Amino acid sequence: MIELLLTIVVTVVVLIPIGLVIAALLDAANRPDWVWALAGRNKPGWMAAIIVSGVFVLPGLVVALVYGLRVRPHLRDIERGRL
Repeated sequence: MIELLLTIVVTVVVLIPIGLVIAALLDAANRPDWVWALAGRNKPGWMAAIIVSGVFVLPGLVVALVYGLRVRPHLRDIERGRL
């Protein structure tokens, strides 16, 4: 029983950050270049940061969260016409 619980915990701890990294990478890749330019952000730089940090669980989680909570909302607002 303890082994099963430990397996579930480890799986969740590893898969959630990986899922967030993949979601952040897909979102960044699908944003048009003009949105990034208007936001004053560097699309290739953010994509590289997401990919490189995604190799490790904790840094990947941090970069994905920063992108998702700080960068993505700004890009989304610009794409919707809210400058």
